[in-house]
Amino acid sequence: MGKRLLPLICICGLLLTGCGNRQEIDDVAVALGVAVDGGSRGGYRVTVELAAPKAPDDLGEGVFFVSEGGDLQQALAALDCQLEKELFWGHLQVILVGESMVSRMEEISEYFHSLRQLATSSLLVTASGPAGDMLRQGFGQADYASFGIAGAVRDALPRNVRPNLLYVMERLQKNRPLDLPCLYRQTGREDGRLEIKIKEETIRKDALGDHEPRHA
Repeated sequence: MGKRLLPLICICGLLLTGCGNRQEIDDVAVALGVAVDGGSRGGYRVTVELAAPKAPDDLGEGVFFVSEGGDLQQALAALDCQLEKELFWGHLQVILVGESMVSRMEEISEYFHSLRQLATSSLLVTASGPAGDMLRQGFGQADYASFGIAGAVRDALPRNVRPNLLYVMERLQKNRPLDLPCLYRQTGREDGRLEIKIKEETIRKDALGDHEPRHA
């Protein structure tokens, strides 16, 4: 139970510290993972996993919300309207980018890097297919899918390899290729369950297109 409560204790502790900028946990929606896919009319579709503690002694399970917009800002603003709360990004574990959006990696990275609360240690991972489906599936036995995916990525890569947002921004600024882990979903198990395999892939700068946001 101690290990199950640790993520929630960390979340509560950070939100309740400080003075002038203090935010009560009941007043914000704590984002743990976000998946970015292509939306209608060339826009964005985002799937966000939120922390949803059931009771003080229970970690609870994540809940998922989906929204769309012409760009990331619009898509996430639409999500704020659904939640009627401000999204808190300080505990984001993973940004999962769908296969159809890899060419917009620079735009996606710059947007999340601009968020004041977001930790630059958040992992940036690609998906071989729709990222939202992969995020909902999760990985392993973690209560929160985002913790499961982030933990699996860290375990699969060498200790000195951390594909976080800071790494991605530094590589993009220096026009260097991105070596990012990609999640693959495979069937074939006897019990019919899906597995996620992690394979490191290289994304070269010239593969990142210049996309103007299209408004839905």
